[in-house]
Amino acid sequence: MVRFTYLFALLAGIAVSSPARSGEPADSVRSAHAAEAPAAWEADVAQPVSPGAACDRAVGLPREIQVVSPDHTILEGVTENRNTALEEAVAACTAAVAAAPAESSSLYRLGLSLAALERRPEALAAFTRAKDLGFSGGYDAIAEGRFEGLYGEDLPKDLAAGFAVIREGIERTGHPELKRGLAMALARAEPPHRDSAQALVLLDQAARAGHGPAAADLAQLLAEGADGSLEPDTPRIRSLLDAAVAAGSRRAMFVYAHLLDKGPALPQDLVTARALYMRAAEAGSISGMLEAAGMMRAGEGGPVDVESQRRWLVRASGLGSRPARLALATSHIDMEPTNTRLGLVLLERLAEDGYSEAAHELGVRYQDAVRVQRDYLLALKWFRRAAEAGDGRAMKQIGKLHDYGEGVAVDHAEARRWYDRAAAKGVASAYTAIGMQYDHAMGVTRDLAEALVWYRRGAERGSAASMNNLGFAYQTGRGVRRDDAEAARWLQKAVDQNDRTAKLNLANLHFAGRGVPQDQVRGLVLLQQSAEQGLPQALNDLALLEMERSRGSGERAVRMLREAAVGRAPVAYHNLGMALIQGWDGTPDYQEANYWFRQSVDNRSDIDPGAYSESQFQLGRNLVRGIGITRDRDEGLRLIRAAASARNPRAQAYLVRYEPGRVSKVRPAGSELKAVRIARPDRGARLPAKPDARGRR
Repeated sequence: MVRFTYLFALLAGIAVSSPARSGEPADSVRSAHAAEAPAAWEADVAQPVSPGAACDRAVGLPREIQVVSPDHTILEGVTENRNTALEEAVAACTAAVAAAPAESSSLYRLGLSLAALERRPEALAAFTRAKDLGFSGGYDAIAEGRFEGLYGEDLPKDLAAGFAVIREGIERTGHPELKRGLAMALARAEPPHRDSAQALVLLDQAARAGHGPAAADLAQLLAEGADGSLEPDTPRIRSLLDAAVAAGSRRAMFVYAHLLDKGPALPQDLVTARALYMRAAEAGSISGMLEAAGMMRAGEGGPVDVESQRRWLVRASGLGSRPARLALATSHIDMEPTNTRLGLVLLERLAEDGYSEAAHELGVRYQDAVRVQRDYLLALKWFRRAAEAGDGRAMKQIGKLHDYGEGVAVDHAEARRWYDRAAAKGVASAYTAIGMQYDHAMGVTRDLAEALVWYRRGAERGSAASMNNLGFAYQTGRGVRRDDAEAARWLQKAVDQNDRTAKLNLANLHFAGRGVPQDQVRGLVLLQQSAEQGLPQALNDLALLEMERSRGSGERAVRMLREAAVGRAPVAYHNLGMALIQGWDGTPDYQEANYWFRQSVDNRSDIDPGAYSESQFQLGRNLVRGIGITRDRDEGLRLIRAAASARNPRAQAYLVRYEPGRVSKVRPAGSELKAVRIARPDRGARLPAKPDARGRR
């Protein structure tokens, strides 16, 4: 059971961790990790101590530690009343600095405590004085501030300046943690600052000096191929990690686990990965706690263990990890035993504390009704909160709410303004959304060529949705010349990112042998995966495949079609109507069928014009005859005429028989309807699977 005191601390708000260095897992460097306080500090408290020693004790960092690292951080073991402990550390170190102004160690510890309390201007002043006195930790903190832009206008983000500061620190002190910091900054920087070769040299020097985190990071870079090797040096990687783990480096434990969990270089071994994450967590690594908790939630490398998962998340939360608080909140909402109220309170408190991830999470849940009642106004509220904090994803979602009139009036121009803001933040899906506006004439004239321009921009920036839409365009010749090979290429890229719609579209290529080898099994696997990921259109196709089996279950097919229709797949509205009038699950039901035909007509999909016109005809004919619906001959004929104008062959045949004078003005059915396969009367209409016309991702 999670202890009440821990949950009370979470609800009351916990001190945030100090920032992590670029290139390391979040919360792995500057956060306070949990471990037992050094036994040497359990001496008789009655003995007098110097102000400097009192500062060391209050901060929880022995005097010999000159720079915090993934293996040594402040306030080790303190998970409750952390803000109070930090304030006490500030007081003790302020007194130490007053007693000895040139005591650089106390200045550095004072800066760490102030930074953890987010008193950044005061922290910067303390770090600057420590650096000027030649203390290695001061150099480290100032360089990190330059790399990350932690201090705003007081110390603007400037990579070149950061490199200069840390190089000066290395020349002056030679500290291995500074070498590690410079190495990772060089390895993760964008050109022209990136220098992988120099990074490897620096890490090797620090590792040879016995610095465990440097050995771990060296192994990580070697696994990623930073040395230019075609094949990773697996024996050396293991040797570096084995030695560092044996020496007690929790950073090495985490890196080893991560490589065994997610690669690269080492074969996946989830059992060992989980055990190593646990060792890292027990040694105080917040990153280890988060990953171990994630594996416990998913049942990877061992059984699902919600109780232990929450216990580790509570501990990491107590150490100031906001991602842990977010994960704990979602665990209470999504995992049994659930406590949705508590989970939402945790999310709201976290969002109100300024954590945009929590605000975005709340927005998504209320928008998509994920374990909460759908509420677009609340979704908009939380997305705005996240957007105010600079979250580009939230900006894109606000645009989507305006595009589709969810909680607000439809306003495509306002949607575009939000999409542009999100795109400026680097949100790839914003490019997809702009493409959808051109694709489906949402506030602009339909322009398929312009839509493809935006899809391509989104795909180049990593949007799986854009990759799918490009693939679908080539698959169907929508705005571009049909090219099955190019379609398959883009769809496979999206499938590699686990895009469920791309799986459905690529499945159709495999079924037909277009652009890829014909492979019914591969197609069925992709289609099943898409359905398991919740794509309504995939359920639609599986239902139709069910009825093509010699012993297919009509009841099962109707159940899947109904689920797809409830999921708002336009093509499923029509197919469910056809299944119901043909009695797939027993007795024909014209009344419900008419409801779904009306849904198909009222929610027109320009991706599936055949389904739309066929629904017009079916509903119109039933209105004319009064079958399953109050008779309305005028409305029925209006629908049938509209279907005939769209060159629906059934509607045209009907009018030839009952209104021959009107059909002469209607062109004969053309090739456009060849994409819609009308099955035998006892099977209904099999329609091609396409993405939702509204582009719901």
